[in-house]
Amino acid sequence: MSDDYEVAVYDTATGNRLWKWGACCGWFTITRDGRLVMTSDETATYAFDLETGRLVASYPAAPCRGLGFESAEGVCPIWEVAPDGRRTLVTDGAWHEDLGAFVAAFVRDGTHVTRLLGQGDVNGAGWSPDGATVATSNQDSVIVWDARTGQPRLSFFPPTGRFTTLAFGRDPTLVATGMNDGSAILWRLTAGSATPILKLARHAGEIRSLAFSSDGTRLMTGGDDGRIRVWDVTATGGGESLSVAGAGGFDFSRDGRFLAVGADTGHVDLYETRDGRRVLDFRPHTQNVDVVALDARGSRLATASSDGSVKLSDAQSGSVMWARARTGRNGVAISPDGTLVAMAIEGAVDVMDGRTGDVLRALEISATDQSADRVGKTIAFSSNGKFLAAGGSDWVYVWSVGDWQRVELDQIFVEALSFSPDGRRIVTSGPPGLSGAAPVWDTLTGTQLGWLVGVPRVTGVAFSPDGSRIATSSADGRLTLWDAANLRQLYTLARDANGQLAFTADGTGLAYAAEGGVVRVLALRIEGLVRLAHTRLGRMLTTSECRQYLHLDSCPPSSVFVPGTP
Repeated sequence: MSDDYEVAVYDTATGNRLWKWGACCGWFTITRDGRLVMTSDETATYAFDLETGRLVASYPAAPCRGLGFESAEGVCPIWEVAPDGRRTLVTDGAWHEDLGAFVAAFVRDGTHVTRLLGQGDVNGAGWSPDGATVATSNQDSVIVWDARTGQPRLSFFPPTGRFTTLAFGRDPTLVATGMNDGSAILWRLTAGSATPILKLARHAGEIRSLAFSSDGTRLMTGGDDGRIRVWDVTATGGGESLSVAGAGGFDFSRDGRFLAVGADTGHVDLYETRDGRRVLDFRPHTQNVDVVALDARGSRLATASSDGSVKLSDAQSGSVMWARARTGRNGVAISPDGTLVAMAIEGAVDVMDGRTGDVLRALEISATDQSADRVGKTIAFSSNGKFLAAGGSDWVYVWSVGDWQRVELDQIFVEALSFSPDGRRIVTSGPPGLSGAAPVWDTLTGTQLGWLVGVPRVTGVAFSPDGSRIATSSADGRLTLWDAANLRQLYTLARDANGQLAFTADGTGLAYAAEGGVVRVLALRIEGLVRLAHTRLGRMLTTSECRQYLHLDSCPPSSVFVPGTP
């Protein structure tokens, strides 16, 4: 569908439009055999040949009228043919005085009509691939019904926000729901319950349409932003365990339970990493929040925004504890214990009391870097709290916390930096040199230890918590994992990286800013990939699947899989 209500069919491999037919239509569906596109307006129902766009048939009445009853408006918004081609599902969602109930939908089998009672304002519906159940949604709930008896089998509710539509996968236990925040959630259905197993976010507006590919490997989402996205929802799906909307900075809590993400609206959202559930949404700023930093306990949150302010907030309530003016796009860092906050200003780096915002010390920098737009865009404490580093246009400055002795590293125009867990090494990024893309330094002496070689300009960098790996994002979108001991490339994990990186606290996941205003979290270890595959498949991996997805000759040992468990 398009803004002028025309029907259009596209090639999913190329994005090219194959044919269109307009102007009509308030809904559409593709029959299960893939031959026809069905759609209707207020006066008729139409059937088009999917390959050619030729109008095959039209019926002079909207589908609700053909069932021998009238919906509240006389037209049903969704009409789907069952997999057996014999039954039809027609939504209603209106209150029926004669029944004393809302009618979610009608199932028609020949002349027999089964009413699904108890849900109003329906915005989504679909058949399970085995035809045994149907599902309907409104903004507050999804109900899965027995298609034969019309009795509800289970219902589930949005973790946050509102449902906007739904679709069944090829597997009758897999349902996708669209959300009003632009995300899509995949749910695994078990007896009497539904478990969210994957959250996908990339749309700027709410999700309006969902459809699985015929083989069940792809999910297509259409949103109010006018875009259609195609997602890999196979067993590993590229290793993506979580995807949330966010155009700004982000950071993990030290225990790995929470992910804080900034938005271009001034909002900051706090998510549980286990299931992607949003537990806090507050707005400390009025414009893009491009820097987010959590303390080790996840109790305090430092943010910097293009609205010209730096703020420290309570991460449980969202209340602002203190605020300071921000010049340019200088960064902000919070020490692991939350007692110190550092920020570059004109001519210095201020170290402030984390509780009050009072300046405790002004750290001197080189005279050539004494403007806020030349130093401090990248600033970070080491994870052990012993060092503080800030990048300038001429140097990287490293201070030992306490005596504040300074070491200068000869690196210009630094975009990102990261300490090893023990603070003894630091990797920085800037314009690629003759020796490589990013140098690794000895923190105490300023001696260069080596280079990361073979990628273009590095835009983001992070050490893993155990110090064995380095992750980088590059100007060409590459997300690369390196061996920190010999500085050799190990893997290319993605090709849509767009800057900031952060490992989870246990090192089993890696979050990165992706193109399109999204933060993705990838599973890095075999155990995580196996668990992710199990939850998506609803069963153990076969030997052939382990070879295909994990590149192993046999499946790794794993605990007994229990459907619905994370």
